[in-house]
Amino acid sequence: MELIKFISKKKQKPIGVLTANEKDGHLYVGWSLCCKEDVFNEETGVQGAKLREAYEIGLYTVPHSIRREFTRFANHARRYFIYKGAKIL
Repeated sequence: MELIKFISKKKQKPIGVLTANEKDGHLYVGWSLCCKEDVFNEETGVQGAKLREAYEIGLYTVPHSIRREFTRFANHARRYFIYKGAKIL
C-alpha cells in the first residue's frame, strides 16, 4: 500500500512528489523536487521520491520550500496507515 501526492505552487504545474509506504510497522516517506530550470516528469519524480523513501532520508534533508507540506503529508500518511490496520511504531 502506498500514498503519492504531487506538489504544486498555487495551482500551477506540479513541481515535486511526496510518497509514503508502510513496511514492517515503520513509515517511510520520500520526496522529490524539480529544479527551477527543469520540466517536471511524473515518472522520474515518483522514482526519486521512492529512492529517498528506501534510504530513510529524514526531515533534515527536505528542502525548506516543501518542509511544511512534507510534515503534513507524513502525519496524514501515519493516520492513514493506522486506519488501514498497520501497527506503526
